[in-house]
Amino acid sequence: PAEITRRSPARLSTPRGLQLQSAPASEVAWNIDYSVRSRWCARGLRPNLEACASALLARLLLAKGQVVSVERLIDDLWGGAPPPGANATLQSYVSTLRRIIEPTRAAGARPTVLLTAPPGYQLALTDATVDADEFEDDLRAARVAQAAGDFEGADLAIAMALRRWRGEALGEFAHEPWALAEAARLTELREAAIEDRVDARLGTGQHHSIVAELESLVATAPLRERRRGQLMLALYRSGRQADALRVYAEGRERLLDELGLDPGHALQRLEQLILQQSPELITPAATPTTPAPTQPATASRPRRPLPTVSIVGRERELRAVEPAIDDLLNSRGRIVLLAGEAGIGKSRLADEIIVTARSHKIAVLEGHGYAGEGAPSYWPWLQVLRPLITAEHIENSPPALFAHAPALAQIMPELKELIPGLEPATAVDADTARFELASAIVAVLSA
Repeated sequence: PAEITRRSPARLSTPRGLQLQSAPASEVAWNIDYSVRSRWCARGLRPNLEACASALLARLLLAKGQVVSVERLIDDLWGGAPPPGANATLQSYVSTLRRIIEPTRAAGARPTVLLTAPPGYQLALTDATVDADEFEDDLRAARVAQAAGDFEGADLAIAMALRRWRGEALGEFAHEPWALAEAARLTELREAAIEDRVDARLGTGQHHSIVAELESLVATAPLRERRRGQLMLALYRSGRQADALRVYAEGRERLLDELGLDPGHALQRLEQLILQQSPELITPAATPTTPAPTQPATASRPRRPLPTVSIVGRERELRAVEPAIDDLLNSRGRIVLLAGEAGIGKSRLADEIIVTARSHKIAVLEGHGYAGEGAPSYWPWLQVLRPLITAEHIENSPPALFAHAPALAQIMPELKELIPGLEPATAVDADTARFELASAIVAVLSA
């Protein structure tokens, strides 16, 4: 509800109504359910006023210093059904508020805060600040900083703006007809500010640390496409591109089921950029450190965080994989197939095998199928090859890469930029082209 507070840790509460206590007019600050506050008072309480006086204060503050007519106040406060003597009751609320706002005002002296201004009343906000306005000022400053590339400054400004919130906009008045629009506007601004801060933190390379927070935000508002896209980007930059695509697929399915709509253009484009592993998605702060030349390049991180405890109930399967790992350590290849019904734990077992292989200093490259539409041809193989063939390592690449580059360029057009003068593959029939491509992939991975 609305409250006027005095700078004191003591705080009383009432089930409903205005919480007030006398304070010098020069120190007053007003707070309407932690959304609108004028810097005149500070904390304090008086739990004897009726709820309508609380609504009166809220209604006048939302007018932002403009005059509100007596007729409008009565209609708003009593929902179009005023009781007999509503005018006199309204005047009593005004008198009570004036005594609390200006306790030292002499009898008969003109009020300086809650003014009579035909055809009604107004709050004189000349020397006051409404916290909703402060919030919006902070948000504007943050957006200016972000547009200038100052992501850290934007992050700090938005954090300050969000700290002004200590509850829902307008609280018990949020569903009153006179408060609906402003409560909805403030709430949407707050949601946008949260998303603006995520952008700022992504800009400073904090993609790893905000994944869990974004997952919670998406779960809270699954149809907000902007934050779903932010989660996809954070996951992708954390090396979890398969999870990023899963988040897109879940959002698309939800939009279709609940609204009969496809994702918006921005989210669809982000999905395509992830499928293409576009450099556009990587910021300087997010670019991984180049591995030492003696270490083989490795693929992106696993689809999900690596298990922190040993897998239970799959000891037999893990033992069956041990000979394959031994063969790898002795430079012998092996194929292992994990098969089973959906949900039986294949992916979890695969993650444990990856942990075991990496513990033996074996480089792991991952390629994942994609159930959605729009994936490039040979998508799993692209995921395997791209970490091996980068601008940083192209000069140290094995001769097999250059020998087979024309065939690989069919699915990796970026090779034309990495290898100047690369001639296109000789035109052949489709079967031959597929064979040459497969041979090229084998040659590069075997080199």
